Amino acid sequence: MTATSLTTAQDLAVVIPSPPRGDVVDLRVERLHVTVESVLVGSDADAAWETYRTSLEPLAGVAAMKQTLAESELRAVVADPRIKKYVGRDEHGTVVAVLTLTTELSTENISSRFYRERYPEHYAAGRLHYLGFLVVRPDAQARGLIMLLVARVTGDLEHEGGVVAFDVCGYNDETFAFARLCRLVSSRTRPTDLVTLDVQTYYAMEVPPRV
Repeated sequence: MTATSLTTAQDLAVVIPSPPRGDVVDLRVERLHVTVESVLVGSDADAAWETYRTSLEPLAGVAAMKQTLAESELRAVVADPRIKKYVGRDEHGTVVAVLTLTTELSTENISSRFYRERYPEHYAAGRLHYLGFLVVRPDAQARGLIMLLVARVTGDLEHEGGVVAFDVCGYNDETFAFARLCRLVSSRTRPTDLVTLDVQTYYAMEVPPRV
């Protein structure tokens, strides 16, 4: 999810070093809480789809690459146990945010070979993770839930050290500064590197009609 303009997409990776033990992340934010789940079904899957749809709807006209999955694709993701779900819930237990994370790179629309060759040791040790998406329902975005989710992920991974790779469109980077937010939250407990792995630029060549 990050870039420097609306016409650029970047893949990034946050490298989280192996830590000292005993660090605790405070996850209390206005009665919102985060659970880590392997599958979402029934009403939770319905709420995940509604959260996904309403969260990403504004990207339809501002990002060159298609940013959304179809409903059937989203439901397949939340039902796939190979993909870990960090689920934000409100005070009623309703799903209002979802972050997906996986070490099974074949589940993502990326070049697995690129990441395996870039981080061979992390891949072999099962410490190379891909963040598929982070969505927060609009009415919950101002309540600190994005930071809550990122803090939970980095808090879980800091005990092993690892790499979290992800891609961000330019609009999200400029609006939410997601990549910089990840580095900021992770760096609260130890230095964390944020590196750009690749950049893709969308061009248009307009050919005027012959007169």
